Order: sequence, then structure tokens, then C-alpha cells
Amino acid sequence: MQSLPDAYQDLLTPLIAQARRMLEQGESLVPFAFVGNLARHTVQPVELRTDGEAGKDASAAQIRQIAQQVQADFVFVITEAWTLPPEHAPRYEEILAEYGSIGASPYRVDSVSFALETDRGMWAAQVPLKASRQAPGARTFATPRFTRFSEVGGRLTGLLDGAAQTERTLH
Repeated sequence: MQSLPDAYQDLLTPLIAQARRMLEQGESLVPFAFVGNLARHTVQPVELRTDGEAGKDASAAQIRQIAQQVQADFVFVITEAWTLPPEHAPRYEEILAEYGSIGASPYRVDSVSFALETDRGMWAAQVPLKASRQAPGARTFATPRFTRFSEVGGRLTGLLDGAAQTERTLH
């Protein structure tokens, strides 16, 4: 398993910490993508629309457009998500057929999802949310452990599409 490159770890740590602070203050986590170029030290936040399929498609298109404009070499996405615990993950298709979605299932786990797409690969982490005593309705999460993926798919993948091919030191 290839670890997250240091250059990205340094960039992502404060963004992850801010997400944790928001949740620990009882706020909701607004889904965001951060589109940037490491060599130029530029990052542009993009709030993700969640108002149906058309909104999600529009967000993906906006990220692709910004990635081209800034010659992005990374996109980092933070969202809340529903996941299945490991013991139910093999039943994913069965659960979807029975309940219609993971969110409607009694097995769902509220989580925070982190995905980093770079011109060198894709890393992701999902961390379960748990109650926090810092404020009413507050939640928190453990330190994300990123895993590199060689094959991924979905609306919020393939966002760079060769926007930048820059030489840089990542570790």
C-alpha cells in the first residue's frame, strides 16, 4: 500500500482539522472540493451541490472546468457519507435491493469521506462519525487513514483529465 505523499499530507491536514472543528461545534459538514496546483500553491474551494442528480453533475462539471483553468494537479473532496460496516459490506447489492439506498438501511454508518485525486493516483479514506461532548449535536471522527486505489469510478472521479502534468517532489 502506497502512503499519501507528504506534499499532499501537509496540504490536507489543516482541511481535515477544519472539518473536524465544524462537526465538533455541532455544525453540519458542507460538502466541498478543493481544486489546486501544488507547484503554484493555489487552491480553490468549490461547494458541491447535492440537490439531485443534475446538481451533482453540475458540480463535477464545475470542478473539471476549474481544474483546466488553474492547471490543477489535485482535487480533494470532503463529504459526509453513509457506509456499511465491514460485516455487511459483502451484502451491498442485497441491501440496496431491499432498502433502496444505504441511507435507508438500518445498517448504515454515518461517516466522513475523503478523496484525493492527483495526476499520480487516487487516495481515499472513510471514517465513521461518533458523538462528541463538545456541543449539542456535535460529532467527531478519528484520524483518516488513506488508501491508494488503482481503479475507481463515479461522478467525482476523473476530474483532472490531464489538467496539469507538473514535475515536483511529493515525499
